[in-house]
Amino acid sequence: MELLSFISNLSSFATIQSWINDQYKEEKAIKNINKLNNIDLEIRKKILETFNEESEAEYMDNFIAEHAFTIKDKGLSVFFSEKEKKEAIDEICKTNYTISKDKVTKVLNEYFYLLNNYLNNNISFETKFIKKCLDQQTDKIIDVIKSSKPKENIFNDKKYSSIIISKCNAMNTLMINSKFNTDLLLKPFAADYLTANDFESVLLKLDNLLRNFHIKFLNDNAKKSSNESLEALYNFVSVQTLGSMINLTNLYNNKIKYIITCIRHYEYKDKEFYMSLGALGLFNNDMDKSIYVCVMENLIIFFDEAFKELKKSWGNINYKKNEDNTIKEMNRSLYYKVKWYFTKDTKKILKKIYENNKILDTELAEYSGSDVMSIRKLLYSCTQVFLRYNYADDKSTYVFIDHDYKEVIKEYYNDLFEEE
Repeated sequence: MELLSFISNLSSFATIQSWINDQYKEEKAIKNINKLNNIDLEIRKKILETFNEESEAEYMDNFIAEHAFTIKDKGLSVFFSEKEKKEAIDEICKTNYTISKDKVTKVLNEYFYLLNNYLNNNISFETKFIKKCLDQQTDKIIDVIKSSKPKENIFNDKKYSSIIISKCNAMNTLMINSKFNTDLLLKPFAADYLTANDFESVLLKLDNLLRNFHIKFLNDNAKKSSNESLEALYNFVSVQTLGSMINLTNLYNNKIKYIITCIRHYEYKDKEFYMSLGALGLFNNDMDKSIYVCVMENLIIFFDEAFKELKKSWGNINYKKNEDNTIKEMNRSLYYKVKWYFTKDTKKILKKIYENNKILDTELAEYSGSDVMSIRKLLYSCTQVFLRYNYADDKSTYVFIDHDYKEVIKEYYNDLFEEE
């Protein structure tokens, strides 16, 4: 029988201990009290043989007497694992530093052996069969569990995305409040815009973000012509600071120039692409991940340095007065992105989630008089945009609204939850 088939035939792999316990309730597995009493006598004899010091023997004897009920109760249900044996040994040595760990190990191993041996002699053939299967297949079971565990997708982590968008928004606000009174970005972007399932999709989004830089304005004021937004921004900052930007210049010449080449030639994997990788020091096997981290981290530094240089060059400008307007514009953009998900069917549920911050889908099912699967199907499209979820247990999942969208819902609460 295949391993997975074998496991699937059990009501729950995790309840194997309960299943074995039930075996003991049958006539074939009735406890033999006399044999258990003999185990106590044997272990007492072992203690006296092992420990020369009367105080140590007494300490060991007291420990076993104190834990006898718990240990034997468990010993009649399942076989002791090596981990459990080690924990018991460590507990004794931790509370009595003078006692010999080797002697403790010798006595307790004997005790566990006697209990395991008793259990082995008194359980049914079926239970022994399961025990043998588990012993033989443990590694395979672990491999199956590991293979079924979803792998973390670094490209879908919004950490880098939110920082880059934030840096761009900061420069945009600075530009609006400067003497130029213009936008750096032609349209707003959500904090999680640069997230995707794979690196190629991230690059497409990054390319779109850069194409929405006001490149004509940057070129006109730098008196240079460039088709690359990063180069145009660098040229613009250089003119505004009269070239006094050592950190930004070094970063652009040593990193950003090669990142531009890497991005543009990624699709073709040509000579220029691999030369840019060499210049960036990217040689490990996990190519996409290493390029992604390099690109995102250097863009964060580049935008941060550009912002600092412009702010320093333009003086202590008070640009806070328009910051609220910038945030409002961002929220308005996100509102139009999510409003379509607040339908007649979802409003009641989404309102409950918003008001509770975090709630189990089983609670939502009970609240709406529906079942969990129906709730999950109803909210599935929302989880692709603004709704997030975390594992709670085998039967339920926590559901909550993404942090970036909470303020949007707060600002447009009446519009989103109005009665139809």
